[in-house]
Order: sequence, then structure tokens, then C-alpha cells
Amino acid sequence: IFEGALGYIDFYAKGVTDITIANNTGLDPDSDYNLMTVSDGTPPAGTFTIANNLWVSPKYVASGGPKNYSPIVEIRYPDLSAFKFSNNAWPKNTDGDAQLSVNGSKTAAQWDAYPQTEGDIFQSMTFSELGNTYTPVKGSAADGKGKAIKGVFTDYYGKMRPKTGAWTAGAVEINPVQ
Repeated sequence: IFEGALGYIDFYAKGVTDITIANNTGLDPDSDYNLMTVSDGTPPAGTFTIANNLWVSPKYVASGGPKNYSPIVEIRYPDLSAFKFSNNAWPKNTDGDAQLSVNGSKTAAQWDAYPQTEGDIFQSMTFSELGNTYTPVKGSAADGKGKAIKGVFTDYYGKMRPKTGAWTAGAVEINPVQ
């Protein structure tokens, strides 16, 4: 769960830029948390890269649902010009659609229509699909979803990620290089 890096101040046109949030596995058993909320200031284009993340929340209900939970990602800007989202595996909410927020909740189709999103999928996973080591099972929503990211070579356990081809979305690689 990412909180912080507010740091961009319009008045001075200075602050935190070039933030990458990649290859994380988020576990949320009761739909009480979100991956990130970003607000304040107007960061320049390309400030945030969010890629290859896996969010597992089997009971996920988006804002407006029975318990009125926060969206998984909440962006409090008019658009996604400061962001690049790619190859993330997000859960569907219990109503059957994904909920991410850019000045209000968006459906999966609305999210996919942004030019700053590419290859995100919306398919819920259960905790049993992760196992004790948080390794997604073959054929799960995370399997083959990710792509290589500059500067990332290993997974959470230090196993080498493939140099070419698809990666596993999340922190643990299903098919590490032997």
C-alpha cells in the first residue's frame, strides 16, 4: 500500500518525480485498503509508473457498494497525464466490474480507454491461488501478465525473472530462470 510522495508543489514547480511502483502483490482480505491515493499538486507527465502489480481482494466491493469501500487506485486529478499504468492485475468488484478512480469511479472499459493505460486486466483471484509463498498458480490472473521493467531482475525471493517474454504480475515469479 503506497502512501506518500506527495512532495510535488505547483508554486515551486518542484518535487518528487519519476516514481515507479512495480511488481507488488497486495493482499486485502476484507476490502478495507487501496493500493494508492494520489492528490495535491500537479505533477508533470510521466511522474508515476505503475506496472506489473497484483491486487488480491476476493471480497472487493467498490465505492457505493454495501460497505462503501475506497477504490483500489484513487487519482484526484482531472486526468491520467502524470501516470502510466501497464500490465496490472486488478480484481473485479462483487458487482462484476473493476473500480479505479480518476475524479470518480471508472469501470474497466472506461479505465482501458485512457491512453495512459495498457494491458491491465480485471479478474478476481482467491488467496488459494497464491499459496503460502504468495506465488500465483499457473493459469491465474497473474500468470504471464507482466512485462520486463528496466532495473528489475529478481522477484521477492531473489529468483531471476525471465530476460525475455512474459513475467508474472506481482512480487513472485511463477517461471523463474533456473
